[in-house]
Amino acid sequence: MWKRKSGYTLIELLVVIAIIAILAALLLPALSRSKAQAYGVVCLNNQKQLQLAWHMYVEDHNGILPRNDFYWRTPPNELSQLWVQGVMSIETESWLAPHTDNTNIVMMLDERYSALGGYAKAAGTYKCPGDKSWVMISGQRNNRLRSYAANSFLGPKTQVLRDWMVRRQISQVVQPPPSGTFVFICEHPDSIEDGSFAVDMFVENGEGWGSLPSSHHSRAGILSFADGHAEKHRWVDTRTFRPYVRERQNVGRVPRSKDVQWLRERTAPLTQSN
Repeated sequence: MWKRKSGYTLIELLVVIAIIAILAALLLPALSRSKAQAYGVVCLNNQKQLQLAWHMYVEDHNGILPRNDFYWRTPPNELSQLWVQGVMSIETESWLAPHTDNTNIVMMLDERYSALGGYAKAAGTYKCPGDKSWVMISGQRNNRLRSYAANSFLGPKTQVLRDWMVRRQISQVVQPPPSGTFVFICEHPDSIEDGSFAVDMFVENGEGWGSLPSSHHSRAGILSFADGHAEKHRWVDTRTFRPYVRERQNVGRVPRSKDVQWLRERTAPLTQSN
């Protein structure tokens, strides 16, 4: 007696394939959201670790904050005083700094070169997992090492930036209070250069970005604060969201930007004479 061989018909296979495709379509957005949330958790933890290193340095140096001046304004013999060395450049900026700064771990982790090098000694602490920026060096594509910069009004050598007071000692972080003064921020990969994040505080210029924050985390950025906490902040102005294009962002004026105003309020106080 003839027996039918067991197996699937073409129709049955097509049905199974269709079900798998539907399930994948349903699951992929959820997986993408989970991945984004995981990136946010890592970035928060990184900045908490940097903030801890910052506080340890302050305690070991009698309340003095780590130096945080712009790279090109710092004399060569004082560069090792900066909280971090190394400029995140792109190929068209050979004049700015050697491209090898993008991948030079020693510049970040060795205390002979960077003030926090003796405190934050894991290279991954300096990089947001959502930052996919890279640079070509000797014909090879290399991931850049650093995503974070520090408030330019904390630790510079100068005492006043026009009408705004900088703080060089932890005792001066009073207004805004430590819980409301940001220290580290995840910077947009097309904006980041040295370790200083410039906030344009000069109201007569209108709202604008000096440096541009990242929005890697579902249109949100992550910052740490002088009291030790880190938080995720969702930007609300669509002009803050810029794609990564591997060119310097011409951030310019963004009139009536609530994002610029929010960050200004967490940057520095007016001098007492104003």
